[in-house]
Amino acid sequence: MNTMQRGLVLMMLAGLVGLAGCGATNYNHDKVMGLDALRLAPADTLPPVTVDLPRVLPGQPRPLYRVGPGDVLTVVVWGRPDLGSTVPANSNNRRQVSTINAAGELELPFVGPLEVDGLSLRGLAIAVENAYADLVPSPQVEVEMVEYKSHPVLVDGQVQHPGTIFLTNTLQTVGEALAAAGGARNDGDLTRVVLNRGGKTQALDVWAAEYGHNPNLDILLQSGDKLFVPPIAENQYYVLGEVPSPGAYPIPSKGVTLTEGLARAGGLKMESASFDDILLFRHTDTDSTVYQFSYFEAVEKGDFPLMPGDRIHVSQSNVAHIGFWLRSVIPSLSVITAIWMIDRINDQ
Repeated sequence: MNTMQRGLVLMMLAGLVGLAGCGATNYNHDKVMGLDALRLAPADTLPPVTVDLPRVLPGQPRPLYRVGPGDVLTVVVWGRPDLGSTVPANSNNRRQVSTINAAGELELPFVGPLEVDGLSLRGLAIAVENAYADLVPSPQVEVEMVEYKSHPVLVDGQVQHPGTIFLTNTLQTVGEALAAAGGARNDGDLTRVVLNRGGKTQALDVWAAEYGHNPNLDILLQSGDKLFVPPIAENQYYVLGEVPSPGAYPIPSKGVTLTEGLARAGGLKMESASFDDILLFRHTDTDSTVYQFSYFEAVEKGDFPLMPGDRIHVSQSNVAHIGFWLRSVIPSLSVITAIWMIDRINDQ
């Protein structure tokens, strides 16, 4: 074997040694912790996040609906069809209606405009009875709502049916308004719903409220309020390494756990993933930490939620390392063998 051939063989051997060394995990970090450091306190021990706004209290009656401009209702004076509402609701309906005008007044036959803005339905009926007391002995008046139009609330953002809704006797709270809009879409972040009232904004975590952590869903809305459900596209985590579909994934409003996050990426590759070597890289404003644990440890000890920016890395198994090494070594060995055989032939 001449000097050039020997040099080529030595270079190939050095490359093989390097490839063999690539199979070993060599991760250095100042702060590596185990799964126990990630386990959170039980949900019922977390401090409640409550926004200090008027709300419906458990066991207490709801506020009475107060009429206003635009509301459409029916006023009936028993025994006197010539009194009360006189405008037909439509051509096929015998019901007659009245609409409260922009000044908050109700116009009825034989009486002047009645100021009714802010009255309850019972209060409005009493006002009509008093107005007709000079015409009818002991008038009996009944008032029924036909259309609620005086207290608009805008529900916008990542909801199924964005737009304006109107408060009613049974639609008065944040939760009821979101339900009336069809609920949040899959890309809506219920942990950061924004309530705008009179130009001032308040962030509401209504996802936690759904699970009993706070009463934000029961906050009473006011006329002119605006609810906005922001998107969750900016809240992402990343799955890398030995998974079928590595990449970035959004964190939904309900949150996502480690095993759920891995499942979205297709789970672990059975033929190449190491179930004993999973790394989670988490960076905060003040610290950066790496957590190292096994998949089975996470399943056994209890899963935990991921945070925006988390990076999960599934390492390659030793068997996969060996396979990679063999696939790299065999072609090189073939070259070395061929050189050796050529050298033997030349020596003969």
